[in-house]
Amino acid sequence: MNSNALQGPEVISEKKPVEHLSPSEMDDQQRSVLELATENDFAQAKIGGLLKTIDTLEFYVLDSQLSALSRQALADGHHGAHRAYRVLMVVCSYHFSIDRQDAFGPRLIRDGMRTPIPADIAGEQSQVLAAIAGKIDHPLLRARVADVAWYNHRNLHQCAGLAIDSYCQAIEFYLDDKLSYRYEQPSGLSSKIVDLIDRVFQIVSNTGKRKTPPDIAIAIWKRLYDQAEKLRCYPSFDRLARLGQAFKLIDWTHVAHDAEQSANKAEADHYAMAVRMAWELAAFAYQQSKDHEGFKRCKLKSIQQILKMRDGVDSFLAKASWTRDAIRELRSIPGMQKELEALKVELLDQQAQSAHELSVFQVPMDLDEERQGTINVYNDLTLPDFFYRFAQICDVPEKMALHTEIINDRSDSLLSDLFNGRIYTDALGRVITQAPVINLNETPPPEWYDHESLRYLDIHYQMWVESRIKPAAQTLLSKFAVDDRHLMAIVSVSPFVPSGFEHIYALGLARFLQGDMMSASHLLFPQLENSLRHVLSDAGIDTSKLDEEMLQEDRSISGLLKNRRDQLEAIFGVDLIYMIDLLFNLKGGPCLRHELAHGKLASGACYLHSSIYACWLMYYLVCLPLLPHWKSYVVPNLESAAL
Repeated sequence: MNSNALQGPEVISEKKPVEHLSPSEMDDQQRSVLELATENDFAQAKIGGLLKTIDTLEFYVLDSQLSALSRQALADGHHGAHRAYRVLMVVCSYHFSIDRQDAFGPRLIRDGMRTPIPADIAGEQSQVLAAIAGKIDHPLLRARVADVAWYNHRNLHQCAGLAIDSYCQAIEFYLDDKLSYRYEQPSGLSSKIVDLIDRVFQIVSNTGKRKTPPDIAIAIWKRLYDQAEKLRCYPSFDRLARLGQAFKLIDWTHVAHDAEQSANKAEADHYAMAVRMAWELAAFAYQQSKDHEGFKRCKLKSIQQILKMRDGVDSFLAKASWTRDAIRELRSIPGMQKELEALKVELLDQQAQSAHELSVFQVPMDLDEERQGTINVYNDLTLPDFFYRFAQICDVPEKMALHTEIINDRSDSLLSDLFNGRIYTDALGRVITQAPVINLNETPPPEWYDHESLRYLDIHYQMWVESRIKPAAQTLLSKFAVDDRHLMAIVSVSPFVPSGFEHIYALGLARFLQGDMMSASHLLFPQLENSLRHVLSDAGIDTSKLDEEMLQEDRSISGLLKNRRDQLEAIFGVDLIYMIDLLFNLKGGPCLRHELAHGKLASGACYLHSSIYACWLMYYLVCLPLLPHWKSYVVPNLESAAL
């Protein structure tokens, strides 16, 4: 166990882990130390009777209630119980990622600091947890404690078995309505429950029992699979079917039949992309079973759901995006040339119409809004409302207003022209560019305004990030365990995100909200120019260039901003394209795209205000075309992801 003092309530340095504390503990326990909790300490705690007061499967609620028990124990003078509850609090604070090899990570990373991870309590504390895990009556807490002990020390085989049994019991309690989640629809199958069965089979696999899973794990999987099919919870059904097939619990022929049957029963108003998931699963299963007719039948049904999404939007730009997706999917089916040509004709018409659309949405923001004001505004929002409001939390500065401010400041100071023509150097002191030099009373060229704008924007970046973006993101993470699954609900329907790149965007935006700016920057910034090309292409605008050898290749972001700027401004607006130029392209500015592409964006630079604002701007670009249709298309997708 790390012996360093716990220095803060929410974030910790990479070398000095700090315990997670709930907001109510932040003041009075800000400098408290996570002490070793012994078996005697746990004996003082009421770990055998937690189910009497804790009837939830939500780790955030467990965290909060254990925090309350810890404070009460301290007030009563039961210091051993106080230490035990605090260790359990830490165990509940880990962020669980089902798709990563390191399943447990920090709940929050920010400014080089993080919340706890299992490695922080490896050693003696994990051995104590292994000894007391079986005495905990709450199945989910018992499962997490046993799992973490085994996660830290793989020789604790009994803990692995206890974790499997306890996770399965927690799932049984959920299915029998004994334990539940907050913010859950009345009917459905929570994706968090599917996470638990997924974790069960991860442990099964890592303990060498992949070919012979325990009977309890097989039985629980079957019960969940039947429930997902019955309730037509297509995202959960898809995951369970693929999990079952991976462990040979079901064959592809059976999956194909069940998926097609379930999709056929979908109601007319069922969310099209959810139904499409069932058709895609059926098509894939038929393909794996070598049933080509079944594959074609289900693939065509899947494409119908794409066209249903297209028919539900008003924007021609969005219609073109959905039509392109349909064409791409139709190409995977042999003998569909006639249908392909018909869709291409529709696409050309939609692209011609979309070229005349403006997709800029601006919301004036009070730049003097303070951090606490942001927390107050975002503290009571639902998850869909938070994502909607967060897309509008900052301004995209008006180019003309920015230049007007520069001119006013120039006229107010005779000394300002003495400092023009600034040079810009890299980390090694080499000059990389120089701002234009102008004389007194000379009309400045456009490039001069660009470099002058950088100084003004640096102030804006700091104010926006510190007073709006950071406190809003921290408020979000104090209420919801947000990960890439939730962001996938947004990026999967955004015309700004090219097909095949949804997972990169979702993961990058999730890391941004979690405060991992190094990962977010390296995932998001390279995607910008490809998305700009994608939008131009959807608008019927060629984005390639012909070189001297008559070979065609895509234009880079600098090429797009130089040769396709008018078209970009017609779609996104002058102000937004100007901001993209100053942030990602202009030499002397942050130049984020080029710095990252050439391996020159240092880890510390990812946490600069300009980089954080740039990540928010990527989120804004993703959400921009969706804002008028948020309730119709994004909210159902988010609700589906939260099941």
